[in-house]
This record gives sequence, structure tokens and C-alpha cells, in this order.
Amino acid sequence: MNDKPTFDPCADYEIDIVERIDGTLPEERMTSLRTHLDNCSRCREWQAHYERIDQQLALSIKAPALPEDFEMRLRRNLRLAMTETAKARLKAASDREYRQLIGNLRRNARGIGLMNAIAATSATAAGCVLLRALGDRLTWPANLTGGIGPLVPMGLLGVLITFGALIWTATHGNLRIRSGI
Repeated sequence: MNDKPTFDPCADYEIDIVERIDGTLPEERMTSLRTHLDNCSRCREWQAHYERIDQQLALSIKAPALPEDFEMRLRRNLRLAMTETAKARLKAASDREYRQLIGNLRRNARGIGLMNAIAATSATAAGCVLLRALGDRLTWPANLTGGIGPLVPMGLLGVLITFGALIWTATHGNLRIRSGI
């Protein structure tokens, strides 16, 4: 067992050689290793040495006795571990997406509120201008309030209140969206 080679295999292929002998080398790396072994006597010799040691160990060391249901339990435990990992990853991705959506809503809510307030102010102002322009041609508001005159200042007061609320909201940042996180 002391017939150790006087050199090591190529560093890029040592793990591949061991995995090939153990039967765990992925097929996509197998072709590259075969091509290398065809051209590298040093790695071929190292592989032969490693295989001899592996065979000698297999003959001299008794394999442990495992319970009959060992493989079934192992597979079940692996499946559970993988399922829990997948669940944790999915939950983490979902939480990230939720936080991102809430952040986007927070950023957009102030702009949308501002645009709605501007639209309401514009509509109120347009109504006031329309009432003033129609003036005495409208008879129904005059009959209700005693003339068109009181309606225009009230409309302008509505515009000023709406505009004030708009400025207050924009400067004090009262538009908030609460999140569960």
C-alpha cells in the first residue's frame, strides 16, 4: 500500500478523478475528464493508484450494517429538508416582493393624492368661473339663494380650502400606507 506515486495529478482534475471513481462525477464533466486522461499519463497513473487504494480499503474494511429502513428514512428526511428549504426560499422571495410593492405604493400614493387634489381644485375653480360667466342667465340658483352673487364667493372659498389642504398634505406628508411588515 506504500506504492504512492511520486507526483500529484493535475490540480484542475484531481477532484474530477476522485468523483469519477466514487461514481459521483456529473456527466457534463465526464467528457472533459476522459479527454484529459487520454492525453495525461500523470493523471492516468494517479487514477490507477487511487483505484488500487480504494479496492484495498473495500476489501479490508467491513461495511457497517444499516437498518433495513435506513434508505427510506434517509430519502424521507432529505425530501423534508428540501421541502422546508424550498418553503423558506419561497417565503423570503414573497416577503421581498411584498416589501417592494408597499414601497412602490408609498412612493406613488403622494403623487396620486397630489394629482387628485389638483384635479379637484381645478374642477371647483372651473365651476366657479362657469357660474360667474352664466351670471344672471341661471334662474334656479338665484331662486334658492337669493341670487348668483353668494355662490361665487362660496365656490372660491371651496377652491381656497381645497388648495390649502393640498399644500398641507404636500408639505407635511400625511399620506401614509401601513404595511403588515
